[in-house]
Amino acid sequence: MLRGKEAAESFGLHVIHANVDAVYVQCRPDTDYEALRLHIEQTAGCPVGLEGVYKWIRFCPSRTDAKCGIPNKYFGAFRHGEVKIRGLALRRRDTPPLLKRMQQAMIERLQQESGLDGCRGAKEDLLGIVADYRDRLKTGKVSTPELAIAFQLSKEPDEYVHDTLSSIAARKLQASGVTLHAGETVRYVICSAKDKVKAWRAMPLALIEMLDYDVAKYCELLDRAALEIL
Repeated sequence: MLRGKEAAESFGLHVIHANVDAVYVQCRPDTDYEALRLHIEQTAGCPVGLEGVYKWIRFCPSRTDAKCGIPNKYFGAFRHGEVKIRGLALRRRDTPPLLKRMQQAMIERLQQESGLDGCRGAKEDLLGIVADYRDRLKTGKVSTPELAIAFQLSKEPDEYVHDTLSSIAARKLQASGVTLHAGETVRYVICSAKDKVKAWRAMPLALIEMLDYDVAKYCELLDRAALEIL
């Protein structure tokens, strides 16, 4: 990887990111991509392919150091239009479908732009998307499945020591007569995240008769998902 990085830099180009199987190079409009690929391949001593040319890409910053990008958390649009996404909320199984759709809508808006300046100029549109989804949460214009959080059991429900929202939901589902084992998935809705009565904090999707959810908690999750992109 270091040899590949040095090869790109010998072309007078800037390497902006690298991980286990890829090197991201900031190129010039006149860059000969095939010559660059071949040079990196020969210098690094291993086969190298050109995955694509990005119109723009964002490496999400670490929470502890804003100047440091997280290796497996990024999104970008290729020149031919396709989008690549890694590590965002919409790729995680524990993200409510409602928030996945919000992130998808935000990225589809950015996908229309040809560069970073255009992406920055789309900020008001992105904030509008976020505001629309927040309004849906606050006015109850959501369905139960849209708020469901998926949790995969790593052990039997009664083996969990801490009362997390996930373990509470799993134990409640088991108490209702449903047999659960490690590896199975439990879907639940956050009803009252900080309720003094722990059993009321989360409800398995299968046991919900009337939708009652923690608006403030879901708005917090919404803001966190929005900030991944903003």
